[in-house]
Amino acid sequence: MGNSSRLHRRAPARTVTAAALAAMMITGCGLGAHAPASTSGAGSAAGSIATSPAERALAAKACGLITRAEASSALKQRITRQVVGRSTFGAGVACAFYAPDVPPSADPNLAQPDSVRITVATGPDAVRTFDDYRAKVHPEPIPGLGDRAFYDGSASVSVLKGSTYVRIMVGVANNLTPEKILAFEAVPRM
Repeated sequence: MGNSSRLHRRAPARTVTAAALAAMMITGCGLGAHAPASTSGAGSAAGSIATSPAERALAAKACGLITRAEASSALKQRITRQVVGRSTFGAGVACAFYAPDVPPSADPNLAQPDSVRITVATGPDAVRTFDDYRAKVHPEPIPGLGDRAFYDGSASVSVLKGSTYVRIMVGVANNLTPEKILAFEAVPRM
């Protein structure tokens, strides 16, 4: 993986203005044209996370850690929409990038096949959540990524950098390589 960090450097993450963030929240991070109007049991995508300023900022951070082009490359499919949901591991929010086969009714709070899901938690809970998850799986350390990082053996790459925890899930078979690539692209933007 030594060449990966050198080969996959990108420009800094784009800046999200308050108006753009508000539009993203109204349309479920609606950077795609087909944000779902509702989700199974969760209400609208925008309603699936609280609308406090801290959660809106965290949603913008999650959606800004990788680009649509990077998510598309990881899936080897085009991305048709982006939605914001809740973290599946406790505190935090997730930004999901969906390929065309993900149905409009997909719950943004759950991992989906044919998607890339970036979950972010910050603050004191981030380190505890990272350590708790690592204790539940058979972690494979990933050197040189953030302060600490590991592959959980089947579904995701987790990265801790300072007081920010990012978990990256790519919903395809043999996902370790695309997840590592996305993680190396995301870390400078954390």
